[in-house]
Amino acid sequence: MRPWRSCNVGCSDDQSSKYLSFTASADNGGPVSWLTDTDDITCRNESQTKLELSFQTREAFFWIRMISKRTDSRDFPNISYDKYDNGTETVLDCPHDLEIHTFTWSADFWCEMTENVDKIFLTLGDTQLCTVYISEGTPCLHNTYGPGCDEICNCARKSENASSERVCFSRSGRCLYGCAAGYVGDKCEE
Repeated sequence: MRPWRSCNVGCSDDQSSKYLSFTASADNGGPVSWLTDTDDITCRNESQTKLELSFQTREAFFWIRMISKRTDSRDFPNISYDKYDNGTETVLDCPHDLEIHTFTWSADFWCEMTENVDKIFLTLGDTQLCTVYISEGTPCLHNTYGPGCDEICNCARKSENASSERVCFSRSGRCLYGCAAGYVGDKCEE
């Protein structure tokens, strides 16, 4: 198991201060000790195409930091996760508001999810992956956004009966279903 660690590289105010513990395995059975050794220098040399990151219990997260030798956007891995609905397992990709922020040796993937999950899958391609950090915590409530979840979204709902559904993304404030009546603009602020 990966130990708890504090966020200390390129962190923003709205990132959790803890990382989730997970175990890792490769689809070809290859070793993945480089991923969980807490050393950002040791990197993937094997030809794994898919990694499975498993939590002991279902966990909430909304960003993943990947330390890599390259941050070329063509090499970014695909991120998917397990969702259970009435005992049925479904593998889903990150929602459509995947935000990618690159730094010299790392990329943050903001993958806003509303479910707790027990597995995350990374399809790697040519990514020279070194370490993965997964946030602890949940996104803002359904109609708020921002670092302290204190900004209100003026967004339309998917249906009138869905008063508790998520209408905007926690980080950006961007609306899922457009602006509520009487509002316009990128974040429906006007």
